[in-house]
Amino acid sequence: MRIEDKISLSLKKTEQSEQAKAKKSESSAAKKSAETDSVSLSSGAKEAVAVSKKLKAASDIRIDLVNEIRGKIENGTYEVSGKQVAEKVVNAAIDDIF
Repeated sequence: MRIEDKISLSLKKTEQSEQAKAKKSESSAAKKSAETDSVSLSSGAKEAVAVSKKLKAASDIRIDLVNEIRGKIENGTYEVSGKQVAEKVVNAAIDDIF
């Protein structure tokens, strides 16, 4: 056997040994973190989650305002300013751009 073959064989054994140690280290680290990690929410956080869910479930439609405007339209007393409509259209377009 040549010296180069011995060196090559020695390097392979060293690499295999290091890989085995790394795998063992990773698996033990994973076990430790799995055993020690935990999460708990405070009562305030639980309340915040409940409020958030209620807000998401709530309707964005203001029924009282809708009924008021519907009544004005039916009576023919609802007036719209063309200038206000144009301003809102332009502002909405600007908001969409930025």
